[in-house]
Amino acid sequence: MNRIARFEKVSKEKFFEGWKDTFETAEEKEMEAIYESLKLPGRATAGSAGYDFFAPAAAWTLHGEKDVKAARRSFDMYIFEMS
Repeated sequence: MNRIARFEKVSKEKFFEGWKDTFETAEEKEMEAIYESLKLPGRATAGSAGYDFFAPAAAWTLHGEKDVKAARRSFDMYIFEMS
């Protein structure tokens, strides 16, 4: 089978920058643990049609949101309005 994709980890610095941009309260120790636990995408079996991707931490989005940042803004606003 021919390889179609190749995956590799981003640098630790780039990961920290992106993670901190999305999760502003993240601590360096937490980010280090998450970075070390990153698992690259892979095929479950040799004949798999696609790759399995793994999330480094639990994530969710609110209904209708397109990404984690937008969901976080909506969630923060929701909590603010409930207070």
